Amino acid sequence: MKLRLQLLACLAVSVTLSVAALFAVLGAARQDLRAAAAQASAQAAAQHVLGLMALTQEYARHAEERAAQQWHDRHRAVLALLPPPGSNGAADNEGVGRLQAVARDLPALFSRLQDIGGRSDTFSVRRRELLLDQLLASSQAMNDHAAQWYEHAATSRAQAEQRFMRVAVAAPLLLLALLTALILLVYRRVLLPLKLLHEATAAVAGGDMQARVGLSRKDEIGELARRFDDMTAQLALRSDQLQRSERQLRAVTDNIPALIAYIDRDVILRYANAHYGSVYGIDPQALCGRGPEANLSPEVARQIRPRIEAALAGQRQSFERHATERGLDRYFQTEYVPDIQADGSVAGFYVMAADITARKQAELAQARSEERLRAILTHAPDAFVGLDSQGRICEWNRQAEAVFGWTRDEVLCRPLGEVLIPAAQRAAHEAGFARFVSSGRGALVNQRVERQALHKDGHQIPIELSVAAVQESAGVWAANAFLRDISDRRRAEEALHAGELRLRLITDNLPALVGYFDRDERCLYANEAGMKLQGIQAGELAGHTFRSAIGDEAYALHAEHVQAVLGGERRYFEGRLPRGKSDVYFQVYLVPALAAGGLVEGFYAMTFDVTAVRRAQVAQQRSEEQLRQIADNVPAQIAYVDNEYQLQFANATYRNWWGLEPQAQLGQPVSDLIGAKNYEVRRPYLVRALQGERVEFESEAPALGVVRNMHTCYIPDRDAEGHVRGLFALSHDITAMKQAQQQLQALARNDSLTGLANRLQFNEKLPEALVRGERNCTGVALLFLDVDHFKRINDTLGHAGGDAVLKEFGRRLCAAVRASDTVARLGGDEFVIVLEGLHNTGEVEIVGRKIVAAFAEPMLLNGQLVQVSASVGGGYHAAGAGRIAAEELLARADAALYAAKEKGRNTFCMTPAHAQAAQEQQAPQEQQAPRAVHEGQEAHESVAAS
Repeated sequence: MKLRLQLLACLAVSVTLSVAALFAVLGAARQDLRAAAAQASAQAAAQHVLGLMALTQEYARHAEERAAQQWHDRHRAVLALLPPPGSNGAADNEGVGRLQAVARDLPALFSRLQDIGGRSDTFSVRRRELLLDQLLASSQAMNDHAAQWYEHAATSRAQAEQRFMRVAVAAPLLLLALLTALILLVYRRVLLPLKLLHEATAAVAGGDMQARVGLSRKDEIGELARRFDDMTAQLALRSDQLQRSERQLRAVTDNIPALIAYIDRDVILRYANAHYGSVYGIDPQALCGRGPEANLSPEVARQIRPRIEAALAGQRQSFERHATERGLDRYFQTEYVPDIQADGSVAGFYVMAADITARKQAELAQARSEERLRAILTHAPDAFVGLDSQGRICEWNRQAEAVFGWTRDEVLCRPLGEVLIPAAQRAAHEAGFARFVSSGRGALVNQRVERQALHKDGHQIPIELSVAAVQESAGVWAANAFLRDISDRRRAEEALHAGELRLRLITDNLPALVGYFDRDERCLYANEAGMKLQGIQAGELAGHTFRSAIGDEAYALHAEHVQAVLGGERRYFEGRLPRGKSDVYFQVYLVPALAAGGLVEGFYAMTFDVTAVRRAQVAQQRSEEQLRQIADNVPAQIAYVDNEYQLQFANATYRNWWGLEPQAQLGQPVSDLIGAKNYEVRRPYLVRALQGERVEFESEAPALGVVRNMHTCYIPDRDAEGHVRGLFALSHDITAMKQAQQQLQALARNDSLTGLANRLQFNEKLPEALVRGERNCTGVALLFLDVDHFKRINDTLGHAGGDAVLKEFGRRLCAAVRASDTVARLGGDEFVIVLEGLHNTGEVEIVGRKIVAAFAEPMLLNGQLVQVSASVGGGYHAAGAGRIAAEELLARADAALYAAKEKGRNTFCMTPAHAQAAQEQQAPQEQQAPRAVHEGQEAHESVAAS
């Protein structure tokens, strides 16, 4: 029997039994669910019946429509729970049928009870009692039937659960038995034969062509095993044939003197013949299985990558390749032949490379020789002209083009006489060249002679000519000529002569003694000043030496330096010689004259008379000392700073003010001397001064525990061309003057008695407060105060007592307001207070009352208690009310002060009209920002509490 039929039969039986088991389980589960639903319906029906009994009694007592409606709802709920008549649930359970019969008759009895209603006659009462007994009896019967229904449903559910458990256990056992049988069938009929087949295939894959499965079954696997055994036998036969062919092919390819290889589609080398071993020095098999990047250098792999891609695209490639193998240069003629399959796809390509190194080296050697010769001729410093036996030009190098103006193409195959020989000399040239062609000898051969040659534009060029004979054939000679343009040499010789004349002219006019002496100190050259000093002529120099030229006294100063300069050193020194009543100062430069090999041939001597310069330097030094004495005693700081911000001069004041030694600070950057912070303040002024601007400024400078106020002036220092090369810094200590100014300013702006702001400062503060209030959208108030009955205080206590009252009055005012508010004394007993940052008039009233309360306590003056009170008037300018002049606000406060006095003094008042206007202007803002107003009131109340 076929294996697939056996498996299909087992599968069909398994599916059939599984479906049957599934239906059995589902039927048992459905019966269990029906029994559970019936049990729940019976329980709910019993509960509704109990409710009907309670509602019947309630309706009988109260006859309410609500109870009747609930009774009918309960009755309908009971009917809804009962199974329909004739159904399986009703037929199987006798209690359900009886419950349905009683339930159908019950509404009629309850309707009759409803008809009686609440009538109280004897007949109706008797009738209601009878109906009530019948309803209760029927309800009790319904309850009994519902209990019977519930017991029957519970029994049915228990039976259904038992059936479900039996089916649920039997079904998996049946399926497990079927699955075990199927597994045994598959293992014996499928898995064991497949295992034998797998072992045979693994043996064949490992190279064992004698492996066989050996199954004789008459099913599909047996047939597959027999076919596999037949295929293995054929494969073993063909493998033997293929190995013989491969051995023959490898023997052929290994003995071909060329590189033969095969590369597959993945660019992996699959075959390489034995010639690879002789070229690369490694086993060819070691090259297989790798790509070009592993076998070749990165540069070669990159070069042949396009060729490989073209071969894999089906294009035959032929090219030459250069490679360096084991330190030897090799050249290969390489062919890439695509391996095209029957379907047109490319499976890989064959590589055939022939070694053409010997031929290539011969070609390269010849090309290099020709290139070397042409390079020599091309870059030769002389013009080269080659002539054949006919006197025609056959070679013309680049230097010839540059010298004579003709290009190579213009002169090739032209007679030399037409190109370079002047017309007057052409006949002699042609005659001489005719003799040279037959003999190879001539007047110019192997000689260096100077001649004239023609330029392309027609002018003549002086040249140095050298001709060499070259034999073309037996008895026939050609010529190679090197021509050098000596125009520059001629000009150099003329320039040298002219230079010697100019040198003589220069040295003769130098304000110095110039001479040249050999190693024996013999004079070989002296300028006119030197010869004139010694009273000798130009022809008499040969008899003089360095000692005789300058005298014994001067030579004693030069002797040491002369020996050093003859040793190859350059020397410079200054000297002094007495001449009459004064000394003569001179500077001497001694320079060795070196030959080509570094040998000292002699020396040059140059002597300058610097007597006038030395006298000027002495005078300048004396002047500088006088200037420093003056600068060091000036009560100011004097310095000089160059354009690199470095200190170059500082007077002694630096030591007195800063504790710094002036000479030790010279050459230091200004930023290091005065510190980074002070330097950042002064840097803009330094930049402006070094740009040519005179700069003055004031600053504070702390040093040695003293803070000085400095007035500094930066004056640019310009050179003769107007360029700024530095600046002079003059700083004066103005600390005392500043202190005096501050004292005068304090006296001018503060009241001398109370120390409060005076009228001048008040006139500045009030407009500023109004501007700030407008910008910050806050109100500003002005309080005008005076001391009640101040004249009587003066009369009683005297002016000293009155002054004491005013001082204490001012002190209490300051204590009653914020530190940011301004308290000022206008004069006499008149005071004003400027309040800022307000939001409404209530804040002004808080401060006003606080000030009045501040004077409730008597003042203690000279051991005597004095009761003083104050009258306060307030003017208020609300935020957003537009601009107001300071005078107008002061007038409002003054008017309020008079209103306070009219009320009896010792009080605070704002003018009613003004207060009303301020409140009207303030109202929209208070509605928009009640929180800000509340916060302002709290702020002033907190001030009052403090």
